[in-house]
Amino acid sequence: MLRDFVVHAEGDTDLSDRTRVCVEALAEARREMAAVGNLVRYWAASFSWPEEDFRACAISHCEAILARADRALAETVANARRRLVDLPASRILTHSASSTVRAVLAGLSVEVLVTASEPGSEGRRLAAELGVVCIEDRDAPA
Repeated sequence: MLRDFVVHAEGDTDLSDRTRVCVEALAEARREMAAVGNLVRYWAASFSWPEEDFRACAISHCEAILARADRALAETVANARRRLVDLPASRILTHSASSTVRAVLAGLSVEVLVTASEPGSEGRRLAAELGVVCIEDRDAPA
């Protein structure tokens, strides 16, 4: 989204300032998705904010950060899958919805329980998508 903003923003005047506003808005937009806010904040903190070639530098930095995040995700998924396969009896409980959880569970033979994740019902949607059991949030400890 940040990359798209920089690519499609009209004019070069104020682009740096408008990008800072966009970063702040993206970081706060979905607080429940901490990974998004953290990634955008990391982009801003690690960016040099040049005065020359701002657009090209910002796009390049976005692409580098996204590539790094993709590598980290692939490594996380591979590690989690290896650990799950080694468990003697695999019953997984997950809360809410997560693209990482989807990637980890894809094709594994494990029993999955998903909490409803109220009030947004993200877990209900994930359970339906995966075809697994959805339990009420209050029942998770049991």
